Amino acid sequence: MSLQNQRFFTPTDSTPSDSLLGTLQHHPELQHQFQSSPGILQTIALPTQDSSSSLDRGQQSPPAAKPLLSQTVEQCLSSDSPVSRDADCGFIPLRQIAKVGSRHRDDADYRFVGQLGAGGTGVVFQAHQRAVDREVAVKMLRSEHAVKPHLREQFLAEARVIGGLDHPNVIALHEVYSDKNGSLFYSMKRIDGTSWDKQIDDLSLSQNIEILLRVADAIRYAHSRGLIHRDIKPENVMLGKFGEVLVADWGLAVKYQTNQTVAATNSIGGTPAYMAPELASASAGAISFQTDVYLLGAILYRVLTGKPPHNGPSLLQCIQAAANNVIEPTDTECELMTVAMRAMATSSAERFASVDQFIDAIKDERQHEQSQRLIRRAIGQAEHAINSTDSADAYRDFGIADALLCEAIALWPSSLKAREVRKRLQLQFAAIATERGDYDLAAAIYEAVGEAKSDEAQMVEFHRLQREASQRNASRYLVLFTQSPDPGVLIDLKTLRVVEANIAFAKMFGYECDKIVDMALNDLGLWVNPEQQQILFDQAIRRGSVDDFAAQLNHADGHSLEVLINSRVIEIAREPMLLSTIRNSVITQMACPPFRRQPNKTSCNGPLVFGDDGFRES
Repeated sequence: MSLQNQRFFTPTDSTPSDSLLGTLQHHPELQHQFQSSPGILQTIALPTQDSSSSLDRGQQSPPAAKPLLSQTVEQCLSSDSPVSRDADCGFIPLRQIAKVGSRHRDDADYRFVGQLGAGGTGVVFQAHQRAVDREVAVKMLRSEHAVKPHLREQFLAEARVIGGLDHPNVIALHEVYSDKNGSLFYSMKRIDGTSWDKQIDDLSLSQNIEILLRVADAIRYAHSRGLIHRDIKPENVMLGKFGEVLVADWGLAVKYQTNQTVAATNSIGGTPAYMAPELASASAGAISFQTDVYLLGAILYRVLTGKPPHNGPSLLQCIQAAANNVIEPTDTECELMTVAMRAMATSSAERFASVDQFIDAIKDERQHEQSQRLIRRAIGQAEHAINSTDSADAYRDFGIADALLCEAIALWPSSLKAREVRKRLQLQFAAIATERGDYDLAAAIYEAVGEAKSDEAQMVEFHRLQREASQRNASRYLVLFTQSPDPGVLIDLKTLRVVEANIAFAKMFGYECDKIVDMALNDLGLWVNPEQQQILFDQAIRRGSVDDFAAQLNHADGHSLEVLINSRVIEIAREPMLLSTIRNSVITQMACPPFRRQPNKTSCNGPLVFGDDGFRES
């Protein structure tokens, strides 16, 4: 759904006043500033009305020209009177700080080396901790905010949250402290790397999914401790050079009570581009563990599409898009997108019930995706088999395709698609086997896929029975043919190769039967005049038979023989053959003086076909 022509959520009198949009409704100047700001990827953190009574006073102080969003927000929420830090001085230890640019001090507990980053309320420095001689990251509450109770409280709450989480994917907190001026700090493990958003577009899908799963593990652990993060996004995930994945910035984390309500919080907000609807338009009581599930789904959407789910020409319109759950349109279609869209359902009841379910769904779909890839490979292999003219290659390709589909089913046993594709390809294989006369294989395939009673299988069975009958008749004939006293030869009319020659033929022309079988007729060099061979074949094919065809044939030793040839076209196993018997014309005339040669006398009878009762006229 695009943002154009979209009816956005507009705060009304019934909008919860402690919601983000409700707060903007009650502060028109702040709403105007949000309308003019494009910073949809920045974290918004506003105090609730219960935590600060200075919102109205803040509206009276106009912001500076073109301020940063974080500065704008703070100017609108600024307090006119300083706030004592006595409330936290009793349990926050003092430390000596040597800041960047200050003179060297031997008694400094922390010596700041340089700035690593900055946010709306805090600045992160690289520092050296003298006591243990290590490099650390130190987050400092901005000095102008250190006098604001709600921001001090929020800063300390963030430190307590991080300090209470002991997980390999949560950044480790070392110490919370203040300096002599009351500025607040906490030191953390320093990561040699960058935030995820700086690398996300350069990483593969598999790498990004692995990072997301580790982030989800950290959030799952936080949920087990009753904490909701509320601001999960690639910018808040640190990637170290040695494979570390650490979730940072827990400043908006809230406690989830045992009675399934969120504890009173002194801030509202999140990041509009990734924000769940309840973070934008509902009160704190609507926030639940499913809010973090939504944010994880939004990151998955970002991984798959290259953009966050919500957008708008201004910050305010992006918040309105989040409130209405208007998700940017995409052409991306895959199994993982289904997971992302379910996690980002408008109603929390329609999302995954827990982060565990979200993680399991990703792992399942990754297996399914691998199964889908195998299915696509199998289809491609089968298409190659269908287009192959070589039976051996086609059978091999179908075998590979079937093996790929078996592996796809093993990865995803409940996949109906894999089973349907396998059956379809097996039926195609059976059809090709039928076309190539491999009836036994075709019948076995039809039996294996449960189609033994289909019309195609019945036709295969008919061809099998017909072939068996033909083979039986051919076998009986070949016994008679090979033992016949008349020289005979059987030629395949398609290939012009010798299929069979009997003993009498071998003796007459000086050959061994086994050596001439499957030999090309032209290679045999039998005909003295090859043109006579072509005339005989043409007449036999055209008329079905030729009788007493006079010709000269060569003996193996080179001398020629005058012969008379009787030929008939027959079918064996549906293949056209030329059966010829040969007589020595000289011997025939001597044995039968009354015999009168009628050279090249032909018969108009049709070709012979093997039937159940032997040869018959077609």
